[in-house]
Amino acid sequence: MIRYIDGQLPAGARRRLEAHLIACELCWCKYVQLASAPADVRMDSEEPGMLAKLRGAIRRWESAPPFPSNAALKHRIAGEIEPYLGPRAATSILGRVSDSGDDLLSTVEPVLALFLGSRAASKLVNRVVESVLVRGA
Repeated sequence: MIRYIDGQLPAGARRRLEAHLIACELCWCKYVQLASAPADVRMDSEEPGMLAKLRGAIRRWESAPPFPSNAALKHRIAGEIEPYLGPRAATSILGRVSDSGDDLLSTVEPVLALFLGSRAASKLVNRVVESVLVRGA
């Protein structure tokens, strides 16, 4: 990634990295951290416009909705918790989540804790966050 920021990455690798940065929040965060290093630490870019293009792509990505529709998100989360609670219970729990989805985790985790215990519920919620929200599986 440093070679990319410094403009030293070959074109093919650069395009692959740009596509990956748009799709991967973890790597994007790392990119932002590295790109914010003082300019005198990095060499001048061989393609000065490329960083501006990438920043534009990141801004477009940031302004896009971060997740699929609430219904699609609930469906994916239901698929993760159904093996532990069954389809009816998963649907019932997710039915309590607000339309905005802001209370999704705070609604789901306490109910899971009743069935699985706090420790197991916490681990399952972490797994759901990783697979559904972070990776978008």
